[in-house]
Amino acid sequence: MYRAVSWSMSIGHPEIREFEAMLRQLGPDQTWDGVHFSASGNTAEAEGQPLFYFSRRTDDMLFAFSDGDWCCLKELFSAALERPGLRSMLDHLSLEYGEI
Repeated sequence: MYRAVSWSMSIGHPEIREFEAMLRQLGPDQTWDGVHFSASGNTAEAEGQPLFYFSRRTDDMLFAFSDGDWCCLKELFSAALERPGLRSMLDHLSLEYGEI
């Protein structure tokens, strides 16, 4: 099944890091209540199969993902962050933000 969404996210380093942490840490039947994002993994609505929801606090958009799509999003975002050009920029920003 083909799905598509286009969402322009103009975000800074803190939002990127929080989004990365949210994707990495959120599991079924858990919630994420971050500074920039909120999310939940809910098994009750999907006949035992996890559904994941997230939204950015500044938007009126809620995204829902099946377990498989959530895993795919996590893998794609993680791979994007490991690209050499982006990785070096994020490492530099981590120094500026005092994360390292």
